[in-house]
Amino acid sequence: MTELDGRRDDDEDAPDPRLLWRWAARATRPWAGWVFIGLGALLVLLGYIGVSGEAVVEKQLPFLVSGGIGGVLLCIVGIQFIFLHVLLRQLRDARKEVASWKLACASYEKERDSC
Repeated sequence: MTELDGRRDDDEDAPDPRLLWRWAARATRPWAGWVFIGLGALLVLLGYIGVSGEAVVEKQLPFLVSGGIGGVLLCIVGIQFIFLHVLLRQLRDARKEVASWKLACASYEKERDSC
């Protein structure tokens, strides 16, 4: 077993499971965000329907708490999932661009020094 990656020496040809989980998180994060937003909107709608059917304020509070607040919280969680996905994608693109600029500067320096 190697200390760096936690795999056994006989599994050298086996793919790294971390790559699979990174891909799965990257692929499902925006979908999970939209699902949370949809469920939150559904809870808000159900809470509104429950509140609109009751005239007494004391009977409206359970609908407001379960539907309104729970739905808004689910929407916030979904927005955070989508925001994180967009932020990580922009960070990945920025890192690629910085790497290409470093490569271009290094080749320019190498060309300038050879003259």
